[in-house]
Amino acid sequence: MKALSLLLISLFQISFSLKIMAQEDGISLRAANAAFNHFDLMKSRSIYKKIVSSAASSKEDKVESLQNLGYQDYKFYKDYNEAIKNLHTALELSAHNSRTYQLLSEIIMDQVKYATALKFSDSAIVYASTGKEKADAMLQKAKIVFHKNLSSIENRKSISLEDLLKAKRLLKEVLKIQPGNPEASELLLGVSILIGDGTEALYAWKAYYFVSDEEKINQVLRQPFNDLKAVLENLRGQDIPEPDKIKLATALAHSNFYDYAKLVITMPLFGKPVSSIDSKSKNAINDIFMFNDFIAGIAKVNEVYYPQIARGLKNYDSAYSKAINEVFLELWIRADETNTKENYNEESFFKLIENRFGALGYLGTTNNFFSVLIGLVIHNEMKEVDQYGFRANFGYISISRMISKDFTTWYGAANVGGWGTDSSMVQIRDAYLQGPFTRLNWVTDSAALSAVKNRISKLKEADLVNCREDKYKEPSFLGLQMSLDGATFLFESLKNKGFNGEKLYTEFIAETMRYNIEATIFAHEGRHAIDQLFFKEEFDTLSDAERELRAKISEIVFSSNQKLALPGSIFGAGLSNEVPHGEANQRFLKILVDWMLDHKAEIPGYDNDIPVQMQITSLTNEQLKNILMNADPLFIYTNRKH
Repeated sequence: MKALSLLLISLFQISFSLKIMAQEDGISLRAANAAFNHFDLMKSRSIYKKIVSSAASSKEDKVESLQNLGYQDYKFYKDYNEAIKNLHTALELSAHNSRTYQLLSEIIMDQVKYATALKFSDSAIVYASTGKEKADAMLQKAKIVFHKNLSSIENRKSISLEDLLKAKRLLKEVLKIQPGNPEASELLLGVSILIGDGTEALYAWKAYYFVSDEEKINQVLRQPFNDLKAVLENLRGQDIPEPDKIKLATALAHSNFYDYAKLVITMPLFGKPVSSIDSKSKNAINDIFMFNDFIAGIAKVNEVYYPQIARGLKNYDSAYSKAINEVFLELWIRADETNTKENYNEESFFKLIENRFGALGYLGTTNNFFSVLIGLVIHNEMKEVDQYGFRANFGYISISRMISKDFTTWYGAANVGGWGTDSSMVQIRDAYLQGPFTRLNWVTDSAALSAVKNRISKLKEADLVNCREDKYKEPSFLGLQMSLDGATFLFESLKNKGFNGEKLYTEFIAETMRYNIEATIFAHEGRHAIDQLFFKEEFDTLSDAERELRAKISEIVFSSNQKLALPGSIFGAGLSNEVPHGEANQRFLKILVDWMLDHKAEIPGYDNDIPVQMQITSLTNEQLKNILMNADPLFIYTNRKH
């Protein structure tokens, strides 16, 4: 099965520089980031090192390069000494210290040196200059406290209730400014379980799944939520009857928190280990242990192979597949006494984990790299789409709680949004979460707003030169500018509707995600479904780029706000004839540019002195819809037919 990359945005912090350097093109943060994003780790490292040693480099660029080198030393080489050395050198330059201290705390925590890691996280909080930096630093500190106490439990030592309560307060503060932050929500759930705070645990669970109305919880999560609520509403402290303990653990597992389910069953804080139970409960507990072992086994294989692949390992498919299938086989045999090595096959295995554990995924090639991608189902429904009178149904499934990210997402150069078949679309929720929180930060934090405006201004300077040379070159500022404009418009419109405080932030996140999913899932994948259902013979002859272009046109035409739908998978995702999505984006841009050149008088405020493609933001929603609709073969066919 082939993955469909819906979002090509970076997860790693090295993606973008806040300035365009006046150095030669080959020695710049932009060049280093480009090399990294093309999976050339060695080239990116070489450029970062040259920036650090160059007298022409600014202090800020040297610091960012040292931070990136330090993180790479840690993530791809597990060279803790070199990572720490680079980050301490960055501290000596006194720029962007909060991020440097946060990276140090993460690396030191991985070495199980919790006291030192906490000191670095405290420094990250002190040096934070934006709301996001402070939130990230507070989240990091809470994470260290949580793992420190988990370590105490494993070593049969007492937990620190005082520290955990402090961590809870930090996480609540993060969630006030970033409601639904998945990492903070997940961590608050774990902390609340450790201290036996049922009210906060329930709040954290609902925050993780963006539940604002309990009556509207989807069918996948409805029963687990009801069971959780029944136990957590009465949980005050760590005293819990054995039946409630089993019910809590089972509900956590069935809502995809298998790790916390195992914690409830095993940790001595909740009394003696489970003893006399019925067979149904025993089977549920066995599944919890079994699936946690499976998750750990997948992680071990990826920990061995993923860093090697990043460092350039080739022709690894067979060895990786063998290692992964050994983990698959172990679960296969443990799951049913009739399962054996002889009757094992991958297809049956994936059916097993979907039906038994709510896990969905595949082992195969994603963005040209072979790896395993598996997540847990959090939503499943049939959707009907209607485009130009053609109707099609397809299954919409959302997964999260990733057991294994594909290699390219783990590496940090891509953010795979899901994959599709002719009858269903699987969305990876995690890929859609970074954007809404970034945009919320722009409209709520003056320092973050100033930084993004400064970056747009710097990018425009370069675009004024580059775009004059090629009218079909995508302006580097365009995706960012449209994202900022859309965020500002949405935030102000919600304020005008009477939303304020945390409710305003929550609604902003929800609406941003809704617009994104409306376009990239329902309109985009709906178009693929319609093309395959009604025009299968033609669809089979189309290139991947043509298929994607038609789906991207539908994203905009059938969006409730065209300008809000443009950034993300279209503008800002890159133009390249080497990959179908990139080629489709290039052709999409050409459609707009050609129309604009023929209709200058119709474009509000058109300026002949500015490259045409830099004025796409001046097009109205109605113009965008009409331009693209009239370039759509399906619309043309429909009009001709009638």
